[in-house]
Amino acid sequence: MDRPGRGVPENVDLAHEQAHLDRAYAALARMRERTERAVGIAVADAKAGEMDAYQTEAHLRRRLRELEIDVPGLAFGRIDPDDLPAEVGGHRIGRRHVEAADGDTLVVDWRAPAATSFYRATPADPQGLRLRRRFATTGARIDALFDEDFDDPDSIDAAHGGVPDPLLAELERARTGEMRDIVATIAAEQDVVIRAPIERCLVVQGGPGTGKTAVGLHRAAYLLYEHRQRLTEEGVLVVGPNPTFLRYISQVLPSLGEGSVRQATLAGLVGASSAGPVDEPDRAALLGDGRLAAAAAVALAASIRPPDGALAFTTSWGAVTVAAEDVAAAQAE
Repeated sequence: MDRPGRGVPENVDLAHEQAHLDRAYAALARMRERTERAVGIAVADAKAGEMDAYQTEAHLRRRLRELEIDVPGLAFGRIDPDDLPAEVGGHRIGRRHVEAADGDTLVVDWRAPAATSFYRATPADPQGLRLRRRFATTGARIDALFDEDFDDPDSIDAAHGGVPDPLLAELERARTGEMRDIVATIAAEQDVVIRAPIERCLVVQGGPGTGKTAVGLHRAAYLLYEHRQRLTEEGVLVVGPNPTFLRYISQVLPSLGEGSVRQATLAGLVGASSAGPVDEPDRAALLGDGRLAAAAAVALAASIRPPDGALAFTTSWGAVTVAAEDVAAAQAE
């Protein structure tokens, strides 16, 4: 993780960063392989009747989804703190936490406290950084570097060898019909909203195209990182205005390693359906008659029968068995 000197040509810097990124992708693949092996062991234990294995398997499968290796731009930037010796190198910031076999951190998850300064540092308040470097990437390849030297704030707004700002590069990308994450280009004001305490109810206002939806989705990803156990148990729900909107945003959270969030429209949430054909007057009168409700109640009650045997369920906490007599007692009550 040696850091090239300030006077090193850019192509040497780029090669250095690409080598580090290649190492991170290889390490992520090894992390996934280890998790896959652990899932196999948990499945075998579950089949053998080990009760705790069900919960372990669920946890590992969720972890496996987070370790998807086909991640474009696994690392998208780097920060060099003032208190870190230049020869040690900086911290790469990216979409996943990645560590080498020896425990060396290769990529810091963008949601970790150590990554906050990547988003909030300014020439007026460098947040303890001497350098911020952004990567312009295509897939697993770094195309260009964009450096901000906080030891020389006047240089930050100047041109950097024709290298485009990653935000401008992102704006120039072809549209695909799906919303992409903005994790590499989150602004300081957006980061404040994303990292706000979980107890705070937030309303994000702004004109069209100002990033309200993206900020909300990244906040969900951040809260899942910061409060994993609580929100895994309670669940996270994203409510959208219609199915088309939900399809548009459907890949944002998975691209950030979060695949357990549920999405629904408001109509789907309350069980509403779109308007169908209008009933004939006679049929409408029958359906609205109180006597039909009474008849339906009798038919419904008659359809409820005690189970023939015990009922078995698989939950996120493990396998649960409910005795037939307990179900019958609950029905009678």
